[in-house]
Amino acid sequence: MDHTRSNLGRYHRNGNRSRTSLRRKTSTRAGPRSAVRPITAIKNHINVDQEHKLIRDHTHTDASVHDSRVMEDIVDLEAVDRPVYADSAYRSEAREEMLRKIGVESRIHERAYAGTALTEAQKASNTEKSRVRARVEHTFGFMTTNMNGATFIRCIGSLRAQAIMILSNLTYNMSRFLQITKAPG
Repeated sequence: MDHTRSNLGRYHRNGNRSRTSLRRKTSTRAGPRSAVRPITAIKNHINVDQEHKLIRDHTHTDASVHDSRVMEDIVDLEAVDRPVYADSAYRSEAREEMLRKIGVESRIHERAYAGTALTEAQKASNTEKSRVRARVEHTFGFMTTNMNGATFIRCIGSLRAQAIMILSNLTYNMSRFLQITKAPG
């Protein structure tokens, strides 16, 4: 890494360079000035049980890492009795072939390529797949609305942010478990 004095401010504490910055006006004894505060952007990738909406597995990456890079980390590829649902960012010919080889049914969204629109059958198939995928989005919606915005975390360092995300996932699972086991009525 290039840790020269001019580039030192561009790095996270864990050494990677994917970050955005937030300019904020501050005032000092010498007068007002503009300060740059680093923002560490981290994604929470989760594997959710289709029936109960419980988080089975999770991983955290920097925001610069594409979603498709972590699919093998969070999907249980040994459970051939369950299909794999994912959005079109996870779709590739190599991934489809790998899922076919191990006998897992792929329910990954179809994607349109440059100059080629989706057919009506592909759109209908994506709509059907979205009904199941929406259950994952309910997980993030619950974290945002009922857990005081647990999807937006402010802290120093990516390790702290990851620890908070792990605790948020655990808290979500405990809340969901209470909803499942709660007696009706």
